Amino acid sequence: MKNMKLLMLLPSLLMTGLVGCNNKKSNNDRPYQEDFTYETPLYIPLDVTKEGTTIDRLEVLGLYRPIKVAEFDDNDVQIRAWYKDGTSHNFDFDVVNVPLEFRHLLGEVGNHEFDIAFGGEKVNFNFTIEENPDFKGYTCYFYDKDKKLMDTEVVGYYQEAIYKGQELPEIIDDNDYQYTLIGWDHSTQYINQDMQFLAIYDKLEKRLRAAKPYSMGYHTCAGLVTSDGNSGKALIYIGRVYRVATLYSEIKELNGEDLKFDFSNYVDFGPFYNDVNDSVASLIKFQSDFDYNSKLYGNAAEIVSSPRFAMSFDSRYSFNGMKVYLEDGNTAELHNNDPYDYSYNRINGYLFNERTVSKSEKAGYYRMALLNDYDVYLSASFNRLEKGIYEIGAYNEFLISPVNYSLNLVIQHSYDGIFMNNFDSELVVSTRGLYNAANAIYWK
Repeated sequence: MKNMKLLMLLPSLLMTGLVGCNNKKSNNDRPYQEDFTYETPLYIPLDVTKEGTTIDRLEVLGLYRPIKVAEFDDNDVQIRAWYKDGTSHNFDFDVVNVPLEFRHLLGEVGNHEFDIAFGGEKVNFNFTIEENPDFKGYTCYFYDKDKKLMDTEVVGYYQEAIYKGQELPEIIDDNDYQYTLIGWDHSTQYINQDMQFLAIYDKLEKRLRAAKPYSMGYHTCAGLVTSDGNSGKALIYIGRVYRVATLYSEIKELNGEDLKFDFSNYVDFGPFYNDVNDSVASLIKFQSDFDYNSKLYGNAAEIVSSPRFAMSFDSRYSFNGMKVYLEDGNTAELHNNDPYDYSYNRINGYLFNERTVSKSEKAGYYRMALLNDYDVYLSASFNRLEKGIYEIGAYNEFLISPVNYSLNLVIQHSYDGIFMNNFDSELVVSTRGLYNAANAIYWK
C-alpha cells in the first residue's frame, strides 16, 4: 500500500531524560546568513505490499539493542513482511520512513512504543534510546524583522524550537506602512538541522492616509475681498493626504512567474490627474455644525458632494512657507505648487523606470506607482449679507498641491486588485470651518 496510516502513539515508558533539547542559550552573536538553506524534513511512506498476494504479518528487526540519540539509521532497522503466498521480504526502515509526529522519540532517552500500519496490518515498534555524547543538539537563531539576533536556543532531535527572547511587537508602525507579526519564516517543528528564523511581518501600506490640521481640523491661510467689499473668498487648508498614486503601471496578478513593470501604459497625464483628484475627493467628508448653520446660508454640503478641482492657485493668495501642525504629529510647510503642472513636470524623470516582483512574494495583485503626498486646500467664495452673516458663493474649488520632495517610486500590493485607502482616515469640510474662514476675511 502506498500510503502509511498512523494508528496510535502510546505513552513513552520509563523516560529517564532528554538529550540535546534543554534549550540552553548560546552567547554567539551570529549575524543573519543571507545564503542560509532550509531542508524541509522528508517523509517517505514505506510500501511493503506485494502484487498478487496480501500481507499475512509484519515484524520489526534491529530494535533489540539500545539506539543512541539521533543514530536510528545506523542500526539497520528493517520491516519483514510475510505474505499469504508463503514468501517474505525485508525492507530497510530509515528515519525518512518514520512519520514526523514520532521522530522526536528518536532523540529522547528512555523506552518508547508506538504502532504503525502498513497495507492494513499494524506492527509494533518497541525500542530504547540512550544518550549520545557526540550529539549536542541543533542551534537555532531567532532574528527580528531587521535581522537583529534576538535569541539563541539549542534544540533536540526533531524537537520544537521555542523562542524565549525579548517579546517581539505584534504591530509596528511607521509613516508609510503598518507591520503585523505573522510568525517565523520557517516551521519551528521537527528541527533536524541548525536553523535560523526570521520574524515575518505582513506589510500593509498606508496609502491614501489623511491627516487633518491639529485641533480645529482646518486652517485658514489667506483671504481676498472684492472692491465693493461685499464678496470675497478664502483659502482653507484642510489637511494632507499621503502616498497618492500620481502615475501607475498596469495591474498584474502574481501567478507563478516574476512580474515586470514599467510605465508603457502612459500616454496622457490627464486621466492620471483625474484619478488623483478622485482619490483625494473620496477622503473628504462634510460635517454640519448646528451652531453655525443659521449664520451661513447656501448649500455647504454640495461643495463636498459635487467637488470641483482647480488646476492652479489664484496668484493673489499669499501663504508660502506657512506651517501647520497636523494631527499625526507632523508639521506641514505649505507651498502653492500648482496641482497639474507641478505633478506633470515631476513625473517626466521617472517614465523609463522598471521594477520586478519576485514570484516568491505573497499572492495578490501588484503595480508600480509613483507616489506623491498632497496638501489639500479649499478655495471657498462668500457673499457678506450683513455683519457676521454670510452666504456661500458659486465658486468653490479644491486644490491639491504636491508636497516638495515627497515623490517616491514603489511597488504596491493589493489582495483584490483595488488600490484604495487601507486605513480609516479623512479630511473634513465643516460649516464651522467655512464660517470662520468667511469671518476671517478682511471685509471693507
